[in-house]
Amino acid sequence: MISTNYNTPSPAFGAHRVGEVIIRKLSKGGEYLPSEANVIELTPRYVPDFKLIETVADTWARKKGGHIVSDIYHEACKIAERTDKDWEYKRIFAITTETVEKGKKIKKLDPKKIQGLASWVERNGKRNYLSWLQSNPATNHYEKGPHPYAGVGKKLLMFIRNFGEKPMEFNSAKDAVDFYKKIGCYRPYENSKYFMYLD
Repeated sequence: MISTNYNTPSPAFGAHRVGEVIIRKLSKGGEYLPSEANVIELTPRYVPDFKLIETVADTWARKKGGHIVSDIYHEACKIAERTDKDWEYKRIFAITTETVEKGKKIKKLDPKKIQGLASWVERNGKRNYLSWLQSNPATNHYEKGPHPYAGVGKKLLMFIRNFGEKPMEFNSAKDAVDFYKKIGCYRPYENSKYFMYLD
């Protein structure tokens, strides 16, 4: 059982904006138009950030196609409690459609505006590792369209790869292989159908 009752002051400063991406938003006319979104790094050891991840996980996990978010939540638990030997190298990123000013401290984010979550491991001497990636089930291929947003998973994936500034590898879920193939820059690694990498 993971304890989420944090009574000690956290040394972390909480969520902060690390960049922006252009995703696509469904217009009233029925076409997808470019729309700015912010990429946020969340700090699970900071209680408001942990609660945000917990709320998003609870909401998405109940929806079709929201099965990966539970794994991201468990990564957040490990980081928060330092129960993983690599906890300090693990990072959690989110895409939000909420307006976030550059350089301003983020006290609280709206979980309803989170469109994507990912957990990622920064490694020395080898490729970085993408642990999990989940777009909001309302925007992914499990639900029939039209979707309010499109391109969230791809933009978050590419942002993290560029943020890490070196090749990245990951294990794809069986039902996500087509998603990675559509991106066109991922290749199977070591003769595995699901272990892939991006140079």
